[in-house]
Amino acid sequence: HFHPAILNPVPGVQVLRAWDGWHHPSCVFFQRLTTGRVRVLDAVRGDNMGVAQMIPLLIRPLIAARYAGVTSWRDVGDESMRAGDQSNPAESAARAVEELLQTRFEGMPNPWELRLEAMRTIITQPMPDAEPMLMVSKSADLLNDALAGGWHYPVNTAGVVGRLPVKNDESHVGDAFAAGCQALVGVRLEQVIPTYSAKSRAMSYNGR
Repeated sequence: HFHPAILNPVPGVQVLRAWDGWHHPSCVFFQRLTTGRVRVLDAVRGDNMGVAQMIPLLIRPLIAARYAGVTSWRDVGDESMRAGDQSNPAESAARAVEELLQTRFEGMPNPWELRLEAMRTIITQPMPDAEPMLMVSKSADLLNDALAGGWHYPVNTAGVVGRLPVKNDESHVGDAFAAGCQALVGVRLEQVIPTYSAKSRAMSYNGR
């Protein structure tokens, strides 16, 4: 799943930017190739800032350096990013993405089971050549850290695994990745079997 080299964008193929907002905003860059293989090219997190600050500081320079050949973009994220800021209800993380990047933001429905099923599909489904569907570039090391166990379910002293993942430094990139997988797979609620027992969930989302 994790490529030892930096994967470059394929010119002419749409890039999906998947976002997580609030005080540690994150953005994961995906490409789905014509073969069906999914590549994660970059993962970015801004600490102690908002999306409006992150885009000029971190996202635009990255686009200029690595994505000059890309002309088609899609932007998705949790639908809660449309919620206005408490100090200014007219402003939201989604609106910042739209205005600063001249794009249209798509809010993803947020039941956890939808995203979990989408990630399972992307991470575990093999291609016809038996190679994994997902390939993560070395430049997306923040996602590597999250999927290697940094983003995980809580476990209490009795060994009971919680239903939702913990919120920590890695969870912001993880949440962005989950929204991106959901957008790529298009999982609908009626497709998800609502029987996710705590015992059957992995401690992290790397398929182990």
